[in-house]
Amino acid sequence: MKTKIELKTGLVSIARKSFDFQYAMETALHSRKNLEQLVTELIVSEDSCIEEPSVAEKALHHFKKEGVEALIVQCGTFASAEIVLTLIRQLEVPIIIWALPEPSLEGQVRSNSLVSANAITSALYKIGVDFKFFYESAQEDRTYDI
Repeated sequence: MKTKIELKTGLVSIARKSFDFQYAMETALHSRKNLEQLVTELIVSEDSCIEEPSVAEKALHHFKKEGVEALIVQCGTFASAEIVLTLIRQLEVPIIIWALPEPSLEGQVRSNSLVSANAITSALYKIGVDFKFFYESAQEDRTYDI
């Protein structure tokens, strides 16, 4: 059995419906199931994928109430950096930005997760917020080996 990380960890997926929102929701659920095995307490937002800053505000209050000690932001698809800025505005916890490799293209960009992560990390850098960047598939077992 693996040793669990002793942090109350928040998990949120951000996505836009103009990309493959269903893929983002499925990936968020898969990630949640795997991360629950790695941390002592995983706190998730009520909405499986956040698209709007107003919903991020609701998640922020939930994370604060639960005493989240670290936050994982999964870029399920391309989404606005404003959502992440809303989330971290008052949390002041370590943050991981998790970009997902593009699923099979089949003629179109389905997620654009890496571009989203790039915009988010750029915004965080500009305002002086430290972060870790993670670029791995949510479906690979090795992603969860720590």
